Parts: sequence; structure tokens; C-alpha cells
Amino acid sequence: MSDLMERRRAEVRVAINDIKDPCSVAAAVPTGLNDMGLVEKIDIADDGHVSVELTVTAPHCMYVGHFILYVTEHVEKLPWVNGVDVSFDHLLAWDESRMAEHARELMHAKHRKRLPLVFDSTPGGAAAMDVS
Repeated sequence: MSDLMERRRAEVRVAINDIKDPCSVAAAVPTGLNDMGLVEKIDIADDGHVSVELTVTAPHCMYVGHFILYVTEHVEKLPWVNGVDVSFDHLLAWDESRMAEHARELMHAKHRKRLPLVFDSTPGGAAAMDVS
């Protein structure tokens, strides 16, 4: 593969990584799609047409439409791009080993922190309980 194609593929990955995975945002660890390990394949034709294959963290992911829209918008901003197709491999099993090392470490660090006290509303429950 030529240096130009490698540079372009890297540009596409950076553009896609600007899009945060909604599940990671909900977990309070906003992580880009590339760092989440959701970018399976990027093909770039000589005419600048880009095909991106993604996977999702769960087969029933309801953000597929969101990903198609935002990946297309972000990648089309690259000056050399002449069209974008986004597809999904729903059968590919995602797990955290697909994540970039720094993203995985951040997620683990976040989850190792002590959880806050929460109110226990069960009859006879304590006013607060430690859920760590």
C-alpha cells in the first residue's frame, strides 16, 4: 500500500475518532469510535471514495443510524474524499480487547474509583449505603 493511502486511511481514522461512542459517553468515559475498536475496515478507492465497515458493541445497538450519519459527515469533510459508504458487521463480536490501550486504561481507572453513596429506599433500609 502506498504512503499516500496509509496517510489517507489515518486521516479517516482521526475523523471517525472525533465521533464519541454513545455507550462510552453514558459510562462517563467518552471515547471515539476508533479508540473503542469499532472501525473494522477502511477501503479507499483511487477516485477518493471511502468505504468504512464498523462493528457495534452489542448486536441490538440502536445507534447504527447515528453512526452512518456522523461517520459520513466527518469523513466527507476531508478535502480529497469523493463519497462515503458506511456498513456494519453485526456478527463481529466486540469486546474491550478491541479498544485502544489508553482508552481501555481510562475506562478501567474510571470503574476502579469508589462509587458514591446512594439512598436506600427499601423499607427499613439505611438512609445511605456504600455501593463500592
